[in-house]
Amino acid sequence: MWLSEVTKDFENLGKYTFLWYLRVLLRIDSNGALLLFRTLQFLNKKKGFFYRVLYRVFNDRYNKVCGYLNLSLSPITSIGSGVVFPHGFPLVINSATKIGKNCIIHPCVLIGRDRGKDGAPVIGNNVFVGNGAKIIGNPCIGDWCFISPGAVITKNIPANSVVGFGLNNIINGDGKIHVEMYQK
Repeated sequence: MWLSEVTKDFENLGKYTFLWYLRVLLRIDSNGALLLFRTLQFLNKKKGFFYRVLYRVFNDRYNKVCGYLNLSLSPITSIGSGVVFPHGFPLVINSATKIGKNCIIHPCVLIGRDRGKDGAPVIGNNVFVGNGAKIIGNPCIGDWCFISPGAVITKNIPANSVVGFGLNNIINGDGKIHVEMYQK
């Protein structure tokens, strides 16, 4: 299961898969951080002394990579397969956030909840989140939404919407067309 999620994230691995994983784990970039994140998720589900030791070793490496890349992403965060960070970091994602499959998240994005309030953002499948967007509180964002750079979202967004710059500024219902342009 873990390997299938990782291979969905990283396509065209070639025949030397293990060496590729090892190279990516030792490198400090967005692919290495995502692979470490998936590895920690896998190890967190396993029971036993050996897995606990491996978890601590990988967690130390992950914390160093996160500090270097300005990434705030807890290993307990629910992130679907195929999520990409195409231009790297900085990035802040709350640990209670749920992100669907095949999302594209650009740098300087804040996905968090309000202090002292329950709930966290839920982001659907195939969502594009532009540079500097803020998703705050506990909004539910539908599938195939395009969130423009600089958008601030505090309320629910229906599926297939385009959200423009500003506070909850829903422009139109052509989100799928815009997201598909970036997924190619």
